[in-house]
Amino acid sequence: MNLNTNYYKNLIHVCDTALLHLYIHIDINGKFATKDFRNQTLVKFLKPKVKLAQYKALKPDLKAMILIGRSDSLLEKKLFEVKQYANKAIHCQSDIKKFFALIIFLKNKFKFDAKTLDSDTSYAANTFYLLSEQVDICFDQSGLQCKSINLYIKTQSYKQALFAINDYQGFTCEFESYDTETGITVLSIDKCFS
Repeated sequence: MNLNTNYYKNLIHVCDTALLHLYIHIDINGKFATKDFRNQTLVKFLKPKVKLAQYKALKPDLKAMILIGRSDSLLEKKLFEVKQYANKAIHCQSDIKKFFALIIFLKNKFKFDAKTLDSDTSYAANTFYLLSEQVDICFDQSGLQCKSINLYIKTQSYKQALFAINDYQGFTCEFESYDTETGITVLSIDKCFS
């Protein structure tokens, strides 16, 4: 899962927990809750989260939510709008964006380099390679994956890469071939259909 997706999922989580907190307080009071009560309850819930390390990426958003809660607007309504926007952002990512997020994940996990190349280039050890013409062929104009894409690796730890790709959300990976002369392993990557 890429950082952008984590950001939006964390944003949704904060909105959900804030709204749940609000509705529990309204239920405990057992009476009609005014706009001021609703905003104050949400601001009191959100304010301590600004200082927490786990919400560092959301800090500007949390501050904006607090400002909205202190204004004349209804923060509860804005939280629903933020949730709707975040859900839309998560589900509108194209396959090519998800694929390149996978490549970044693999680079970080294995500390390998990643390169696109023409078919006549030599391969360096501990590097992921994509043939440049394959990127054009395997993804359509809208960024959707239309056929499997091969990832070339020159490493002894190709099995760990295969397992990492299969564990990564949205893709499946299969061993395609191994060239004994060059030491290149080819892994075939396809998107999961859920």
